[in-house]
Amino acid sequence: MERKKPEYWKNLGNEFFQKGRYPVAMRCFMKAIHLNPGYVEAWNNLGFTLKKLGRDEEAMRCNEKVKELKRSWEH
Repeated sequence: MERKKPEYWKNLGNEFFQKGRYPVAMRCFMKAIHLNPGYVEAWNNLGFTLKKLGRDEEAMRCNEKVKELKRSWEH
């Protein structure tokens, strides 16, 4: 079932983000991350969404998580 795939939620989040519906997009990205905690694109998009919502500190934490995940790929 599609709804069990993190890609489904990330793509849905992207659609809501494009429409300026940031709170709904944020929930979609969080669902994708719940399904796959290592999903870099979802973390990245969540950070952008939080920034749009003025939640800068949380956005910075997402950015740090993206960096951490990318570093883990290098080793």
